[in-house]
Amino acid sequence: MSKKKFQLLPQREIKVNLNSLELLPTRKSNKAFIDNICSNAHPEVLMALIKKKMLGTDIELITEYLLVNLCSHQEYKGRQYTYNKSFAKFIEDYANIKISKIHPTNPRITFKKPNDNIVKVISTPNSLNIHQSENIWTSYAEVLLNLHNYKSKDTVIPKDIHCIKKSFLLIIDSIDKNTLFIELFFDFTKVIGSMDQDTLQAIRNKQLFKESIILSQNLTQYFINIHNIEEAKYLLNITDQLIRSSQLHEIDKQQNFKLLQANHYWNNGMLLMAENKHLEAKDYFEKYYQYNPDPSTVLNLYSIYTTIGDHNKAEALFNKHSDALPCVKMIKDVSNNQKYTDLQLIKYFCYRDKHNIVIANLKLAISLNDEEHIESYRSILKHEVIAKKEEFNKISPEFQVEARLLLDNCVENVSAIIKKLDSDITSALFYKLSVLYSNGFNYDIALKYIDLAISYKSNYPLYLFHKHILEIYKELLDNLQESYPEKQAEIEHKELDEITLSNDEELQIEKRVPKEKTRPTQTLSSYDDIIDSYDPQKIDQYFKLSKKILLEQSINPVNKDKDAGWIINAETTIKLLDAINIFPNLYAAIDSSLKSDIDLSKWENILTKGFTSRKNAENGIKCLKHGIYEAKDCSNDVRLVASKTYINEDDQKLILFTKQMNHKEVTKHIGNTTCEEIYCANHNNELPLIGASSMDE
Repeated sequence: MSKKKFQLLPQREIKVNLNSLELLPTRKSNKAFIDNICSNAHPEVLMALIKKKMLGTDIELITEYLLVNLCSHQEYKGRQYTYNKSFAKFIEDYANIKISKIHPTNPRITFKKPNDNIVKVISTPNSLNIHQSENIWTSYAEVLLNLHNYKSKDTVIPKDIHCIKKSFLLIIDSIDKNTLFIELFFDFTKVIGSMDQDTLQAIRNKQLFKESIILSQNLTQYFINIHNIEEAKYLLNITDQLIRSSQLHEIDKQQNFKLLQANHYWNNGMLLMAENKHLEAKDYFEKYYQYNPDPSTVLNLYSIYTTIGDHNKAEALFNKHSDALPCVKMIKDVSNNQKYTDLQLIKYFCYRDKHNIVIANLKLAISLNDEEHIESYRSILKHEVIAKKEEFNKISPEFQVEARLLLDNCVENVSAIIKKLDSDITSALFYKLSVLYSNGFNYDIALKYIDLAISYKSNYPLYLFHKHILEIYKELLDNLQESYPEKQAEIEHKELDEITLSNDEELQIEKRVPKEKTRPTQTLSSYDDIIDSYDPQKIDQYFKLSKKILLEQSINPVNKDKDAGWIINAETTIKLLDAINIFPNLYAAIDSSLKSDIDLSKWENILTKGFTSRKNAENGIKCLKHGIYEAKDCSNDVRLVASKTYINEDDQKLILFTKQMNHKEVTKHIGNTTCEEIYCANHNNELPLIGASSMDE
């Protein structure tokens, strides 16, 4: 049995006011709306609507379209077409005009106002269609009138119920054709909602309850589809009362009543499924299945069996109705490894997913310069992706080129495919590969790809600027790598000498080895502040400095001897070995005054995570306003706060966390505090602090 499917449509522009039942225009569509109603409604319906003042008060506009209707709806009498005289008289009285001439065979009307010598002519916009068929506007006008008649009466009579039922069927046929009908549909829920016990009894007595059952069942089905369970239950209860009527047996003798009973089973089952009561729904669908085992019934019943775990019944239902369950059949065929079109499509989708995952992971490994994973994913790419030529050849040429280049960086192997690509696509691909390899410090390969991109777009500023940056980075890296063996040997030799030489000899060596000139402190701004600035120069400078510091750190190991660190004051010193390195020349530590009040190991793990963006809810260190630092534990509302940083003579910066606060206290604190940068002596500096002598005394 076919079921009418309902769906919500966009809000219409002409609304029906349920209190006054007047049409209220909301935009400039009023003229078009009046045109459609007046031009298409039957004259009797149209006259009733105007008498009830349901078309507004613009008499001149309404009159124009009434005259068009008069031309269109002519009557065939005496072997010729003539106009509706009663309708013409109504228009004359309504508009206070005098129709002087009507041309039956030519869609044109001549009229004028009393005491006015100006004659006006109205013509229909299209050629006369004497045998005009009903359309949705004809239905709309009739439905609107029936609804008004129903609501304006204190009691319900059989004729009203019959009109409501007829109008409802018109709505059902038209609801998907025009958005105006959606609100009238909702109005009918109010009609059904007004059916109290007395009304229902009156319907039974007049033997019109079958029409009401149909109306109630359709509305129940609609509310189930839009998941309005409360309204659906109410209407289902009305249907149940009507079906259990004492006259059911008598009616059943006269006509086939099984269809209405079966629909009642369907609605009960659908409502219970919407409430996830599958066990109770099973009984209703099994009853409906006996009446109509259509595909929708089979699908719902199969879903219920599998949900409640009755797999034997599910299997039996599938064996009997396999054509009604194509998805289940496809899954079973896949499990049996049967080859057919759908299975091949599924295999190809799986291949595409594997291709995308392997490529994404290989790119990540290259950007991190992770040699182990690069080798692993290249092996998978070669044997599991590219080797399957049938599937590989189905993907676009652009992705074929990308995959082969990621495998071995051999452009010659894909030159034939590249010739088929658009030059813009090819240059963009080479540029992306250049950026990818530059992220992993593979500047030779990155320069190779940017040169290829420039060969397609020689004057493109982005490519030229990218190449310039790569050349700077490569030169810096080459210089650092050349000096690395000498510096490493010097460090090892110095460490060996320190074990054997006396203090005097150390002083002589220090005199012979010139000290490096003190360089200005290079500090990195907050990552968030740099990115939020949207300044390309600042962003580029940030990453240049970051890479430079990292490279210098790799060839200048930090001297973590037991004496290195910071002298905070006469009572507090922080050794380098006790601090947590979170960035080149940047350390963090927790003040000794806090260590007894906190879980020290947990907070040290949080500091080890380093900086995290303040926009993300992650454990770690965050840079707040005014240079204040916060170490955050996302599991509770506790923070460690540092409002002072210390820089020793080796330009090593220490963030010292000295306070424990909650979020509210931190917000108040940063509003009244600015971070201080304090220069201090190294921990191994033997010179006394200012004020230390008096303290010793």
